[in-house]
Amino acid sequence: MKLIEDHGLQLGSMKSSPYYKEFDTKIDYWELNIAQITETLEVLMAVQEKWKYLESIFKGQPDISKQLPNEDSVFKSNNLTFK
Repeated sequence: MKLIEDHGLQLGSMKSSPYYKEFDTKIDYWELNIAQITETLEVLMAVQEKWKYLESIFKGQPDISKQLPNEDSVFKSNNLTFK
């Protein structure tokens, strides 16, 4: 994330350069790509946190499968697919 932020800052400083007009399409292209990468990584980290939470429930407590059989089977199927 730090590296992505650094590259974003570099692109921002390039926009204030007097030579920006020569490279504006490339700079804007890379700025958009960095924004999309950042957004994707943020979503992935949010999913990972929620997954860890669910994993601790369904894998850490054996009696949950008896209490929530449908949810447990859905989680196990999704967990297998995800891995």
